[in-house]
Amino acid sequence: MSSHAYSDKKRTQIITATKEKNVKSVNELFYCLNPECNAKLQLKASSSNIIRKPYFSALPSKPHIQNCWVTNLNEGFNETNYNPDLFVLDEVVNEYMTGNFIKNTKRLSTISGIYHMCKTKSINTIYGDSKVFKILCDNRSNQIYSKNIQGSHLIECKYFSYDSKSKHITFKYPLDTTLKNIYTLKVFIPDEKLFNEIRNSVYNKSDYSIIVVGYWKKEASIFKTTITNKFQIYFP
Repeated sequence: MSSHAYSDKKRTQIITATKEKNVKSVNELFYCLNPECNAKLQLKASSSNIIRKPYFSALPSKPHIQNCWVTNLNEGFNETNYNPDLFVLDEVVNEYMTGNFIKNTKRLSTISGIYHMCKTKSINTIYGDSKVFKILCDNRSNQIYSKNIQGSHLIECKYFSYDSKSKHITFKYPLDTTLKNIYTLKVFIPDEKLFNEIRNSVYNKSDYSIIVVGYWKKEASIFKTTITNKFQIYFP
C-alpha cells in the first residue's frame, strides 16, 4: 500500500490519500509512483473506523511489478512531524560521511525518511535548501545529470562488483540502463570489518535498488565516495 499516487496516466500530478478521502475518489483509478510499474490503484480505508489513515492499493488485475520500490516505502514517515527549514543537504550528508550525527527530532535526517520524501514529490520541489533532484539522484532526474553527478547526494543505484584488495564496491547509476546518462560509482570502505559487512549485504543484489549517501567526487571516468558507517547504505 502507498500513501501517495499519481492522479493521471501521464503521471504529472502526485496526490496524497488523506487529501483524496472523499466519496468521489473511492471508485477512481490512480497510478503507481514508479514510472516502470503499470499498477492501477484504488483509494482504500477512506471511511474505515479501524484503519485511521487511507491508502492506495493496487488492483488484483493490475498489481505492482516485482520488487517495485513503492511497495517498500516507509509509510510511517509523516512529513508534518518535520520542519523543512532545518534541512540542509550538505550538513546531513556530512553527518553521514563523518558519523557525527546531530540529534534534532524536528529535522528530517533518516535516509528512509529522506528517500520517501523525495519519491513522493516532483523532482523540482524545494525541500529545505535543495530541490528534490539534487537530494536524490534517481531515474526521474537522470536528464539533469548530463555531465557529472558530483556533490552531496543520495544516489539510487545497483550493485555491480567489489574489490577486496582495494576495499571498494562498484555500483551503477541509474537503475534504468536505457537512460542516456550512465555513471560508474566506486564506494571505498577503508575499515575491513565494515567493508565485509556491506559487501555481504549488497552482493548478489544486482536486481535491487540501493541508496548510497555520500559526497561524490570525479576521478577519471568514475565518481567515488567513502563510507565510514553502515548507515550510508539503505535498501528501500
